[in-house]
Amino acid sequence: MPAIEQKKIIIPLDEKSHSVLVGIVGKYKLQENMEDILKKAKEHTSFNEAVLIKLTRDFMLEKLSNKQFLDALHESFKTPKETTKNIALDIINNLIPTLEKIPEDKLAEHNRAKQLKESALQQAKENLEEEKNKQKEVEATKEKNKDEDEEQAKKDAFKRAKEELMQKIGAKKSVPEPVEKEAPVPYKKGPNVTNVEENAKKIEQERKPMASSNEKPVAPPAPAPEKKVDPYKETIE
Repeated sequence: MPAIEQKKIIIPLDEKSHSVLVGIVGKYKLQENMEDILKKAKEHTSFNEAVLIKLTRDFMLEKLSNKQFLDALHESFKTPKETTKNIALDIINNLIPTLEKIPEDKLAEHNRAKQLKESALQQAKENLEEEKNKQKEVEATKEKNKDEDEEQAKKDAFKRAKEELMQKIGAKKSVPEPVEKEAPVPYKKGPNVTNVEENAKKIEQERKPMASSNEKPVAPPAPAPEKKVDPYKETIE
């Protein structure tokens, strides 16, 4: 991590401070092109970002007055006076508030405290995110229950309306169960007429008194001779 140093005083440049510094460099077009980078590397001169860090350090440590600070910025970046003034204001209002002047013998303690602070902030951020997620789940559950309650209320209202309508038209609330009909007795074919007559004759014969074995059967009387009419004989009146 780059730092702005002075004897016994350390001014760390953390991630946040460096981000602000890069923003100022970009805002006022102070980035070097490839030709400038090669030239400064060959001449062993500082890059614009490093120049801003050094001038800011000297200003914070009161090695430079306000006027000297403006003159040094103007001379280093060859910017118009109005632009130089705006650069100085951006440094004072945005960059310096992110920097701390720390005695060298307190640097280790400062770093530990900073780590604890960052850890606590990270934990608080995670807790907040977890709480937000839980709240979202609670809201989603409430919304789901609300929809289910509304759906059930609609069903209940429809059921009540149906029952009221059925009562008005005299219909029963419940339809009676269908009565099971008995199965028809299968048709049985009766005896043939011929068999009935034969049975009747048989019964009649059995009812006649049986003749004794010693008695002779009586012959039926002979029929009277038929009287012939003489066709030639006239009827006498």
